[in-house]
This record gives sequence, C-alpha cells and structure tokens, in this order.
Amino acid sequence: MTFLPANDPNYFDHAATSPMCDAAVEELSQWRGVALNPSSIHQTGQGARRLLEEAREQLAALLGLPPSQVVFTGSATESANLALRGTLSPQSNAPRRRRVVLSAVIEHSCIVETLDTLVHRGEIEVRPMPVTESGHALPHWEEDGPLDMVCLMHANNETGVLQDTVAARATATTAACPLLCDASQSFGKVPCANLGADLLIAASHKIGGPPGIALLAGPGIRALSPQVTGGGQEDGLRGGTPAVALARAFAAAAQAAHDAMERETARLQGLEQLLFERLTAEGVRWQLNGGGARLPGFLNLSVEGLEAVETVIALDAAGFCLSPGSACSTGVVAVSPVLTAMFPGDEARAKGGIRLSMGPANTAQSVIGLAAELGRIARRRESSRGTLPAR
Repeated sequence: MTFLPANDPNYFDHAATSPMCDAAVEELSQWRGVALNPSSIHQTGQGARRLLEEAREQLAALLGLPPSQVVFTGSATESANLALRGTLSPQSNAPRRRRVVLSAVIEHSCIVETLDTLVHRGEIEVRPMPVTESGHALPHWEEDGPLDMVCLMHANNETGVLQDTVAARATATTAACPLLCDASQSFGKVPCANLGADLLIAASHKIGGPPGIALLAGPGIRALSPQVTGGGQEDGLRGGTPAVALARAFAAAAQAAHDAMERETARLQGLEQLLFERLTAEGVRWQLNGGGARLPGFLNLSVEGLEAVETVIALDAAGFCLSPGSACSTGVVAVSPVLTAMFPGDEARAKGGIRLSMGPANTAQSVIGLAAELGRIARRRESSRGTLPAR
C-alpha cells in the first residue's frame, strides 16, 4: 500500500481529509503520553480543564461566539446527529410530527441519512428545497403549518459552491425555528463567523487538524437533548472523557488556517486559473460544475468522454489523488445525486464529475502535471473510440 507524504503536491483531495499542519502536529506532540482528564479534581485534572477551555475559547472566537456555545464531539457526523436528534427528538403528547426543510440532494449523507431514519420512524416529515443548475439550494417554505428546522450546508462537499445562508436564516426566522449549517468544508477556508446559524458543524481533519475531534456550536445548543449520556461532560450535552490533546490541535489548526486565509485564498484561486488554462491548452473539453462563489481551490469538473471513476483510477495510477465525489461515497459506484439534481437529463455530465480540492502543498508544477495527465487520459479515451480531439 502506498501513502503520499504530508507535503505531497499531487494530493488533490483535501475535501476528503487534509494532512495535519505543522501547528497541529506541534501541539499534539506536546501532550503525547500526558494524563489529561479534565473531569478530575486534582491539580493535573484541573490543568487539563484549562487546556480544554483554552481550545474552546480559541475556536469560539474564530466563530464569533461565546465559549459556552461550543461543544466538542468526535466527528462532524456525531455533531449532525446531536443537532438533529437533539432538536427533533419526540416529545410526549406532541400534537404533530416535526417538520424540516432541506435539500436532500446537496446535504451531506450524515444529515440526509439521519433525517431519513427519523422519517421512517414517523417522527418527522421533510420538505425539499429546489436546486438550481448552479448548485444552489433555494430555501423554500410554504406556510401551511409550523416548521421546526431548516438545514442548509455552507459549502457543498462535491462542488464547493457556497450556499445562501442569508436566505436560509430568513426562512428560519420567519418560521421561528433553528437553522442548522454544516460548515465542515468551509470552516477555516472562508469566514464563518456571520452565517446566522443556530447550530454550526465544523471538523478538525478538514483544515489540517487531527481526525477524531469536531464541534457543534451556536446558541441553539442550549435547547438540545443530549444523545450520548453518562458523565455529564460538555455541560451535559456529550458524555465521555473529552479528547483534550485533539481539541488543542484542532484549535491550533483552525488558528493557523485563519491567519493564512487571505493569502491562501489568493494563491489557490491563481492555481485554479492555471489549471483552466492548461486543460484548454491540452485540448481537454471540460465543464465546471457549480456557479457563483465557491471555496478557493475546490473544483468539480466534467471532462467530455470520461466517466469519473475511470478517470480517478487512471489519475491514481499516475500518482494523483482526486475523488469522484464525496469521500463518504467511496466504494459505491453511483451517479452523483448532486450533479444529477443540477443537470437533470444530462447523465454524461453527472457521471463525469471529478472533485479537485487543493491545499497548502499544491503548486503550479503539480497543477500543470495534473492537466497534462488529464489530457493524456482524454486522448487515450478518444483514440480508443477512433477519434482524436483537436490540440
């Protein structure tokens, strides 16, 4: 089995997970082998408590929230479950099933599958949002009854398209219900302090922090019913001994990403333009999937004549790591529901979508190399069909 080093410039799958940044590695290494249980009352335990709360304060500041509105969890998926089940859990003598507005086709599977479970149990009903060709969900609610939650991710995990959280906030305000915003892809890459979310999800490993730590934040956490009980940690909302060292490394990675955000955005946008130019120069007939504002360095491209899975396999053989879509769908060969919703009737475009997500190690040279390899793959494919694309 081959693994790329942390600084390999041919790794273009940062949306799946990112290598740990230097700040996170340094922070994590400080606490290796140290006993850190912030629930203990002795001096060592209370020292661990201070370390945990300092990490909470640092992350809260980046989100523009008080520390009391940040809960640590083990993953973005756990955060989603706490947010959804903790808000929508059945109540005794409830007069009706609870209602949720979301776009199932662009939300992450941790949102969709959790809501599907609640629907199948008869606990909630879901109202869909329409999706435009640009990849934007349109928060929509027909006022035919009360609404209990609006779910809209900040940045789509297949296209990088930034969603209209202002419109989602307006819908939630009108309905007097909470807005859940999955910011797993966007936190640390674009500003996330003013999204208007009552509940916001962020994950450490997407921004150069370690896996195994995430957060759920916002004023809505005070109204949640805990889903992991026992011990009363995280102010009673998430039982279990907190991972202090992971929380510290998460905060270090988030701060490093925030400090470099403006500079890194400009650099990644420059690499995007270089990729477009080189693909065209290679004679590749490509289409960008998703319009409007996107995460920097996050692209979903369909190449004429190529299907995503075969393209990703061929690129992998050449030493380039990309994805045919969401990493959580790996191993399941299916047409992207996101692209299918964006381009109804254009199955070839939906089948061809590959995701490139750049990070700090990607360079102009690696982008040029990727474009050249895509050109070779496209020409081989066309040649096998008896026609060659123009150079």
